Amino acid sequence: MFATLEVTTPEGVTFKHDLAGVGSRCLATALDLGILVATLILSYLLFGIIFVAISSTGIDIGGFVLAFFTIYQFALFWGYRAFFESVKGGSIGYKAMGLTVVTHRGSKPLFWQCVVRGLLWPVEAIIFSIVGFITIVTTKNSQRLADLITGTMVVHRNRDARLGTLRIQDAALDPGAAFRSWELSQVSDEEVFLIRKFLDRRTQLSQSIRLDLANRIYRHIWPKVSGVPTSWYAEAVLEGVAASRAVANEK
Repeated sequence: MFATLEVTTPEGVTFKHDLAGVGSRCLATALDLGILVATLILSYLLFGIIFVAISSTGIDIGGFVLAFFTIYQFALFWGYRAFFESVKGGSIGYKAMGLTVVTHRGSKPLFWQCVVRGLLWPVEAIIFSIVGFITIVTTKNSQRLADLITGTMVVHRNRDARLGTLRIQDAALDPGAAFRSWELSQVSDEEVFLIRKFLDRRTQLSQSIRLDLANRIYRHIWPKVSGVPTSWYAEAVLEGVAASRAVANEK
């Protein structure tokens, strides 16, 4: 059983993330280190060939090459995690292991949090790896030192969830839209309000939060609707419910 992180949204809906343990995080770190080492070796080979070619012309660029590789190695090892976590929510290793980084509120971390995590990661993963191991094992939310400093956590992504595929405004204008045949009389106004609140702010949520919340609301209203295709993704169903009620209110 995974330890869980419970997050309550402003709409009063509570849902859970499975916290990543030391095993999956170590495997992700090993993969990331392998990628970094391979990248460094290929870089050395490439720039070595360029250095030899330029040196054969009599131009001395030894000092420049030393300075360049010093900066390059620092940027590679200290900037790798910061870049991918700020843009994608996790490194290549994390994505391969189905992991993502979130804040204690369950949202995508801010840029400064990703930078701090990225700067501390090589220290914890390579130099003082035992410290990172101990903190992940002993802390309540399986956090390493950088997580404790920045207020972040690593969780398992919901691999079965999908994003919606409809737009409410476009669907409501389509007289042949599938949702027009749905039976939604048991869905309350409060539930429709909750759905609309989610749809209004979904683009501000991280993908993991967005998917989890969409699926939780979907499971709540599913027993109250009929005629909905089982092949539809959760968020698309919520869009259809909101569009259906919008059409009904206009009549």
